[in-house]
Amino acid sequence: MKRIICAFISCLSAFSMSATAASYDLVTANADKTGQANMSSNTNNAYVRGFVFGMGSDWFFPTIQGGDGSRASLPANVLLNSLSITLRNTTLFNLIVLSGDPTTAGTSNVVGFTSVKNNDNGTGTWSFADGLLLDTTETYTFLFTSISDASGWTSSSTVGNTGQQQGIKVATMGTSVPPSSGYPAGEGLYTNTGGFSTSFASVIRMDVSQVPEPSTAVLGLFGLSTLMLRRRR
Repeated sequence: MKRIICAFISCLSAFSMSATAASYDLVTANADKTGQANMSSNTNNAYVRGFVFGMGSDWFFPTIQGGDGSRASLPANVLLNSLSITLRNTTLFNLIVLSGDPTTAGTSNVVGFTSVKNNDNGTGTWSFADGLLLDTTETYTFLFTSISDASGWTSSSTVGNTGQQQGIKVATMGTSVPPSSGYPAGEGLYTNTGGFSTSFASVIRMDVSQVPEPSTAVLGLFGLSTLMLRRRR
């Protein structure tokens, strides 16, 4: 009986979590589904080292995967499954995600790191197997790097250190992205020279999902089953 109850609870929990977790696409605003619309070539800023943006920024257009394509509201926390950028060449580097201010030594923290990447038909994709937990109210820095693991970013590391940040060449750059109102304060991209640009942006796509949470019903069943087990003892 005990084994049956435990198996039943596990199945219900798994079903509840998978059923309530929505998945979203975040695409740079003003870009179409392929990430090519309203873009013009700009070779001066074609190499980028990284991006600074808020997950809830208005230069991203979030939609629910499989939905009607209308703008969706993101939950407070999401899991980042992958980030994709249209490329001009095949060179890919590792990706490190930081919170805080990476321009000043000792004021940034490593949130995530991945060396899992691929180039499929000119699209570079960096993946997080278990999802990277991010706060949609926070601003993060995504840097392309030659360091081999997260410990390579030390308290003395800063943006502009050419030994750690590496440029990737993106295929589409233009003034239509971000929106005509410009980036929100503090957001933009790092060019290959280490400078910070708020005039140009690459098309970025992110696959994120809602953090799964057990439903109230499952929690209630768990409590009831626990009482039943204690009575049998």
